[in-house]
Amino acid sequence: MTLPKDQTPDPAQTLRCWHATTQPFAERILAEGLIPREGRIYTSLHPYWPIVLKRDQTRRFTLMGIELPLTGSDAWSFGTDFGLGAWETFLRRPVAAAHIVDRVDGDDDCAWPRFAGARGAARCQPLPALAALDGYDGWFSDPALFSQRCQELALGPDGNRAALAAVYLNHFQPVEESAAMLRRVASGLAHAIVASPTIHPGSLRAIADVLNHKRIDWVGAALQIPLAPLPLPRLALSVALARFATTSAESRDALLRRLRDVLPAPQARRFAAVCGLMQGVLPSVADLADADTETMDAMIDVVRLGQLGTVRGKSALDAIERLPTELADTALLELLRHRRAVPSRARRHLDRKLKRRVPRITPTLTAIANETDGRPRQVARWLLGDGRS
Repeated sequence: MTLPKDQTPDPAQTLRCWHATTQPFAERILAEGLIPREGRIYTSLHPYWPIVLKRDQTRRFTLMGIELPLTGSDAWSFGTDFGLGAWETFLRRPVAAAHIVDRVDGDDDCAWPRFAGARGAARCQPLPALAALDGYDGWFSDPALFSQRCQELALGPDGNRAALAAVYLNHFQPVEESAAMLRRVASGLAHAIVASPTIHPGSLRAIADVLNHKRIDWVGAALQIPLAPLPLPRLALSVALARFATTSAESRDALLRRLRDVLPAPQARRFAAVCGLMQGVLPSVADLADADTETMDAMIDVVRLGQLGTVRGKSALDAIERLPTELADTALLELLRHRRAVPSRARRHLDRKLKRRVPRITPTLTAIANETDGRPRQVARWLLGDGRS
């Protein structure tokens, strides 16, 4: 199926993604919009690879096409808590029904992939064999133009759009061509990681995942970029993501020093304490005595997005407990809200720490029990003595 040239989307203007839901929820979502579950709406950005989880579990589901603006006051960004796989990504706030522009029931095997353009009716084509799920040819009318637009975005000043471009470029095939494209724009993507002031933490993780997966040394490129002071959470997460980069230990250490050296002394000390979490080093209470909300946010982001694993994840939770009491309460509750992003075998450790704090945090736990769903709600109810974890 060939689409008109004006149907090739502009990645600078529009974010297109897929969401799968069980059929009983579909009509309500189409009428009222899509509400985050456990703080997220899980989507897929690859047009040939919509989320297949529901299809694996049951055929009674509906696949929805979402089209969101990337400009203006309603501009969106995306993030990821996962590795590459089928690029399961997330959106963080409700999606109005007007942005859900297409739907197809999972029983309809001939309707994959499918997406409705803003100016036209829904379109569909048969899902090709898995071996043919490469690139964009036949789905976008002009994949070369789309690739060019993505490369321009990856070199541009907007970190969130650079992240979107990186994920799209990752899917161009063959693999050699995809890697070559990303190498051409690696300096721009490295700039987004260490120097873009507004990029969302989840988008930061997405860029690093793509470059690490393609074995591109973004740390080496980042060392050539002039740095200015950035919020401590940004700097700490950059160091956490560099742990998985294809580069030398000397380059990683050099990046850490460069990021630390742009900070004033008190922040540099707190930065060093947060970076210690990645090595399982427990900071002293004195190290965190003057910690502020930036320090707390940095610790939360490192736990959620830094891929610490079980042992370091538990150690990081122990470190968070050493923050001043109010900050520690807030941080642990925030990790409860996003429990799925906590290292899986460290989640019980989080629950036990919250249990000791129940008298102080009861109002927030009650709000989580009433306003969220899934495991955060169940754990909050258990902490309040209503139900089991």
